[in-house]
Amino acid sequence: MAFNYAEMKLEISSYKDWNVNQTGLTFSEIALNDLDKIYDVYIDSFDGSDARFYEGQTDDDKRTFFLNELGLEDAIACKASHKISRNGEIVGFSLVLPYGVKNLHISCMCVANSLKGQGLGKLMMNFIVNETKKLNCSSLTLGTETEMLAYELYKKSGFEVVEIHNVNE
Repeated sequence: MAFNYAEMKLEISSYKDWNVNQTGLTFSEIALNDLDKIYDVYIDSFDGSDARFYEGQTDDDKRTFFLNELGLEDAIACKASHKISRNGEIVGFSLVLPYGVKNLHISCMCVANSLKGQGLGKLMMNFIVNETKKLNCSSLTLGTETEMLAYELYKKSGFEVVEIHNVNE
């Protein structure tokens, strides 16, 4: 299985807030005791998704990737990382970590499958960008597969492709 992986960058000064409104959602910091519930959202978000990297992973691979490859410790310490809750239940999250000079990197951004297509990704992007500004950072980076729907959200948010890699698994 081969796919294209894009490294993308957003200059914060060029970002325009999405005009979206959701009621009943709470944005808050991620705590260590949230990790199991956040992992559940991660699994729910990627199961049946268009993420090619995820398809061939075993349950153990998925857990290992989540715990060891996303920079959890640094992300939890970063104010731009957050969880979204509705009626006390975690329904989305983003993991954002410092990466380079005046730059933050979005390591992971997930929304529960039942809420996809309702503007939560746009709300999360607004939150991340606003927190990035508060932290006096001038850019955001991320990486994603070019075939994923999330790629279009990032492009519409102003992210530009810096480099594309062909991944052969």
